[in-house]
Amino acid sequence: MKKIICGIMTMSLACSLMTACGKDDETTKETNTSITLEANEEIKVTDKKEASTETNDVKKDSDESKTVSDTEKESENKSSENTSEIETNEKGFEKTLYAYFEALNESDYEKALKYFYPAEIVDGLIEVSEIQNTDLTALVASDVEAKSYEITDIEIESEIPKDDLKELSDTMNQMYYTVDTVKNYDKDIDSMSEEELTEIQNKIMNIEENEVEKKYTVTEGYDITVNYLVDGEPDEDYFYVFNVEGDGWMLQNSMRKYIKNSRQSSANADSKTIIIAYNTALTELDEMGANLSGTFILCSDESKNYNVPDDFSIDEINEIVGYYYTFEEDCKYFVIISNGVCHYCAVSAFEDTVGTYPVSAIPKSCNQGTLETEEVPDISDYTFDEIYETAKNIVK
Repeated sequence: MKKIICGIMTMSLACSLMTACGKDDETTKETNTSITLEANEEIKVTDKKEASTETNDVKKDSDESKTVSDTEKESENKSSENTSEIETNEKGFEKTLYAYFEALNESDYEKALKYFYPAEIVDGLIEVSEIQNTDLTALVASDVEAKSYEITDIEIESEIPKDDLKELSDTMNQMYYTVDTVKNYDKDIDSMSEEELTEIQNKIMNIEENEVEKKYTVTEGYDITVNYLVDGEPDEDYFYVFNVEGDGWMLQNSMRKYIKNSRQSSANADSKTIIIAYNTALTELDEMGANLSGTFILCSDESKNYNVPDDFSIDEINEIVGYYYTFEEDCKYFVIISNGVCHYCAVSAFEDTVGTYPVSAIPKSCNQGTLETEEVPDISDYTFDEIYETAKNIVK
């Protein structure tokens, strides 16, 4: 039971560090802009949202790269020795990223952990683990292979949504509550009876929101991609970088990867469900004697419907599909229908996330009513509009 208590408190912290040492299962994608970051150079961070507005045949002006160091201001409030190294500014997170990777290079895992959570949380977890004669940083070190990291590019994907900022705040506040609960219990963990251990475990596992002190507030943050060399080989990782009021810039990638993957899975699932809804509607229209010949595109934006036969009733199919699928107000999608069958769907969801069915595929060709798709390594390399234009070009 004592090990369970310690495990509850240390698992998320240790796992955060261990998952930070490599990308997730997605294939490494080619970045739009490569900016090498040298220690003595002015640091520039590419804002992907702005860069994506440029056409392919126009070079990006130099002022479209966000210069971070020009706007640096030191944080007025530093709550610990750890955060004294972290400066806060409009987009000053690059110092935290450099410091974090430097800590990994030095195998200083205690320091590295303090870039994921405020120092009070990390120190508390280490203190509690010591009660069990466990060295948390040594435990983490035993699961992390020592490697050499060198950042080559930082790319801003988007701002972190407000809901995710709140989730980050809540996570840190709950972790602090957990550590504080154990540290301030009447007895040390080592001297607790099984009944007392069960009591404290239940208290930790059943936290009421109104019991948790709002100690930490995340004020802003960015979803970024970091490209780097690991032992000389190119790799990448995805991070949330966020500013904790009074504690400076920190980073998280375990939550970032979870959200990225769950959003992608959700968008793909929506695409499949929409296809099922359309095929059900097409079956009903066929039974009603409707003419379903031809290959065409139906889109949530009806002005982008393409090659639809004159005698095909868009209102009728929309009404039937609506019985089987409830579309969100801002849902953006298109489907490809050929000879009475819905073969393909793409959905734009969660800002930059595009889901497709077949999964991770784009339209390739359409011959005599047969649609062929091509599986791509990373669907995030394509925007919804690009996939739509590809589909439009092959539909005949």
